[in-house]
Amino acid sequence: MDVMLREFGRYVDDHNRTDAFARAIAEIVRPDDVVVDVGTGFGLLALLAARQGAARVYAIEQGPYLELARAIAQDNGLANRIVWVPGNSASVVIPEQADVVISETLGQLALEEYTVEYLFDARQRLAKPDSRMLPQELRLSLQPVEVTSLRSHWQTTYGPAWTDVAGFDLRRLRQAVLANEALPYVVHDITERDRLLGPGVEVARFRLGVDTSSRFLRKVSCPVETAGMVDGLLATFDVELSPSVTLSTHPSAPRTHWRQVVFPIVPARLVSPGDVVDFELGFHGNAGWSSVLAQPTSTGADPGTRGAEGSGSGA
Repeated sequence: MDVMLREFGRYVDDHNRTDAFARAIAEIVRPDDVVVDVGTGFGLLALLAARQGAARVYAIEQGPYLELARAIAQDNGLANRIVWVPGNSASVVIPEQADVVISETLGQLALEEYTVEYLFDARQRLAKPDSRMLPQELRLSLQPVEVTSLRSHWQTTYGPAWTDVAGFDLRRLRQAVLANEALPYVVHDITERDRLLGPGVEVARFRLGVDTSSRFLRKVSCPVETAGMVDGLLATFDVELSPSVTLSTHPSAPRTHWRQVVFPIVPARLVSPGDVVDFELGFHGNAGWSSVLAQPTSTGADPGTRGAEGSGSGA
């Protein structure tokens, strides 16, 4: 089974994503522009740019999908406007500098496909100094969330029986197993059964085409406004595609295929209004994400569990 073809199916089914990129491309791309599409996949953004009137679109893709993309462009009468470029965008060259760089290389939590690095390189090497970018800015936010379904799953799977295994107390092992299952984050659709316990707090911001690296390690203090059990930190991203189009994975925004992710706090912690959840989040390139609960959120910690208070991945 080709995993990327399955992903392409999810992309096509994500009408909110497609509509946002179509509106942004209509705003950014002008007639007779030269456009570079970084990581074109099956060519949807390249098709949108060509239909908008771009003179040429250099569609770059390192996967085995360019023949499929070329055939789709032919089906839609746009093949003569698109130049298909095989390879990684960081190593290819094109015969002219572009007016516009476009891309949808956004991972589950935006950074995993290295969109910051690839778009910086593309703007430096393949585009004019005054080129326009799509997307333009990326922001990551965290907020405390109560997700009883996740807590119930972990409690059912790794329940209190670990307090007596052949007469031994293995709660410390239980905590290690729980933390391992929770890494690096859990993909989850936030629903009305879940509760946001505080406002979102920005943890990272990137100017695409300007910033050189997606790596960061930062501490963020997330205020609590509603009493409850904080099961983790909800992580969402907002990406500014054009001056008037922003795509968001926040549960209050139209749903996308990215859904939401939760960095778990295991065990869950009891919090009250006025508490603060101090959390450290980092992205470390190939080493992945790290997440650590910096200190107890209140005196209401689960007394039946002991061990590490946070979870992490990478270094």
